[in-house]
Amino acid sequence: MESNQNLLNNELIVDAVAAGHLKETAMWARIVGACGIGFSILIFLFAIFAKWILEEWYNLYGGSTKDFNEVMIIVISVFYGIIGIIAFFASLFQFRFGVRAKRAVATMDQQSLNSSFQNLKGYYRIAGIMAILGTAFFVLSLIVSLTAGRY
Repeated sequence: MESNQNLLNNELIVDAVAAGHLKETAMWARIVGACGIGFSILIFLFAIFAKWILEEWYNLYGGSTKDFNEVMIIVISVFYGIIGIIAFFASLFQFRFGVRAKRAVATMDQQSLNSSFQNLKGYYRIAGIMAILGTAFFVLSLIVSLTAGRY
């Protein structure tokens, strides 16, 4: 029974190997987070300028803008706006994890380490919710497509 230790009562030690892994993880988290912030800004800009972009694309391929449904453009803009905002915050949490984990390893600061893991928790919370919603949407789409094919 002695092997079941309560880790909340004991202090974890970050040795040289764990610090090396954390340092490398922090570097990649900063890179991926910065790229994610950039891409999320591009997605959000697409949401803002969706009407103009879609009209130009539609005209380029011989369509008429009078066939454009304004409600559909608003739906597309709102959808991409929400995706851009969610991606921005997920990437921001990831970037903050990288910055604070690097600082924690360099200065051996426990508060920075705790803050980095708090941001990592936020990132995985957003990623988990999006994974659950994506899976639910996929299953719902599969059910609708299978039942619609019977009629």
